[in-house]
Amino acid sequence: MFYFYAKDQSYLQCEVRTTEVADTFAIEVTEADGRVRTQYISGSEAVHKRWVELQEELTGAGWWGPCGRD
Repeated sequence: MFYFYAKDQSYLQCEVRTTEVADTFAIEVTEADGRVRTQYISGSEAVHKRWVELQEELTGAGWWGPCGRD
């Protein structure tokens, strides 16, 4: 699942996805400048908790979203 956040005409992309390792998920954030950071998390409850935390961090830093993008 892809999510986009906007701030001052810039966008960043977040992806939450499964991995090849059982019960392991990846949260990948592509920054506005193209840098990519990835976190690997075990367990669906843990990845959901981390995703909620990340959304709070982004909105606290002034990012708006998740939003659609053309």
